[in-house]
Amino acid sequence: MSQGTALIVHAVTTDHGAATALCLAADGFNIAICDTASRQDKLEDLARSVASNGVQCRRYASDVAKEEDIVDLFSALVKDFGGLDVMVIAGPPFATSAGPLVDATTAEWDDTFAAFTRSYFLLYKYAAQQMIKQGRGGRIVSANHLVGQQAFAPQVSAYSAAAFAVRGLMQTAALELGPHNITVNSFARSLLGPSEKYETGQSIIEYVKSLKAIDAYQYVATHTPLPKKLATGDDIARVVSLLVSKDCDFMTGQTVRPVFE
Repeated sequence: MSQGTALIVHAVTTDHGAATALCLAADGFNIAICDTASRQDKLEDLARSVASNGVQCRRYASDVAKEEDIVDLFSALVKDFGGLDVMVIAGPPFATSAGPLVDATTAEWDDTFAAFTRSYFLLYKYAAQQMIKQGRGGRIVSANHLVGQQAFAPQVSAYSAAAFAVRGLMQTAALELGPHNITVNSFARSLLGPSEKYETGQSIIEYVKSLKAIDAYQYVATHTPLPKKLATGDDIARVVSLLVSKDCDFMTGQTVRPVFE
């Protein structure tokens, strides 16, 4: 019996997006996976893997920073599945620039906030509208970043500020949606393992170096007490699985940090 329908946004942008789709499929959810039009080949491969768990799976192309795309996404999803029970925003957008605050441009600042805060606002808004309309509660889980909990990395002022902003959005949404039995939580991801790739095809280590930011991997290795210094997509997926389960019925407005850093 299906647990309901889970929408995974940014399903193939990050390793843990795909891992979350597979994990929730194994939990018994029908899965809707969404990413940009340029990633539809990867989405098709993921959809086949998800469907092998014996659940329904459909894929959607959407630019989640555009309201018209979000409206079309939720309209198509409800038509295909009949409703929505879980939404997971699997990854915040990657930082596209880094450098000292005194050198940052207004365009860089605006682009970061448009990609990050606007997309989260729109996804929260339309997922919540659908869940309230259904009247059976729901779960919203969104990815954030450790720089949205505490500023530990210099030269990413816009990204850190945007991450703090969506943390506030998550907590406020939890207060507003709680009476509808909708829980809203997030997880604060950091750097995942070096297998994770960015749009350029670079490994995450190469990408961080290309931004000429701090050696973030050295920071994580220094501050993580576990023998395994870097999280995997599966590690994050299991946290999401817990947050959408009945075991977290009474947990909302919280940010889980999967590893101490």
